Amino acid sequence: TDLVSWSVFALGVGNLFWMPLAMCIGKRPCILLSMLIFLGGTIWSFEAKTESSLLGSRIVASFGAGSVESLGPSIIADIFLERYFATAMALFALFLSGGSQIGPVIAGYMTADHGWRWFFKLCAILNAINIIACALFLPETSYRRSYAYDGETAAEIDKEASEMVENAVVDDALERAQTENRHAYVASYWKDLISFTDRGQEKTGLKAFPNQFSLPFRFLLIPAALYAAIAYGVTLA
Repeated sequence: TDLVSWSVFALGVGNLFWMPLAMCIGKRPCILLSMLIFLGGTIWSFEAKTESSLLGSRIVASFGAGSVESLGPSIIADIFLERYFATAMALFALFLSGGSQIGPVIAGYMTADHGWRWFFKLCAILNAINIIACALFLPETSYRRSYAYDGETAAEIDKEASEMVENAVVDDALERAQTENRHAYVASYWKDLISFTDRGQEKTGLKAFPNQFSLPFRFLLIPAALYAAIAYGVTLA
């Protein structure tokens, strides 16, 4: 019971750390760092000699794995237009919940045939492959947008830009939208993968971490947000 409870707790607490950090330094560095922590914790898990050691390894691994709970939807919001966001989030939730159902089934058969350590070995192998894939194919998605331009809201600017892109119209207005709402990365694809500077949505970098870290707690002062968090948490539990 402790192994499960503390792991789930670490998954949740991890979100309070990874999301503010991603706002400061970018999502790509956080994803790679969190997966390295998860890989280290998983290796520790199948090497653990005592129950206390195993518990510690699961907490460390789960803290790293927790980043996907918040960064996943955030990355989806970066790369999908609003009209496709719900579909993308539904697929994300489907695979997230599907994995939590399929994983224990695989673990059960593997534990019965080869012992429980082998399931952690499988997780480590898959995570190592995932790290390599993300290092090669996951660019930074953080997007800095202006919140007002000549009286227009950010949503209006985004809508105007997306309509022009869909109609293959390139003019001064599109250049303005691209200038005002710029990606935090400006380089070739491969150069972008190895650059980790100026990637966050906060221009001051890690100096903004305390403010970003406090935002979720301040947000919970809004009754509707507090109700949504409690309802989701109870249902998930």
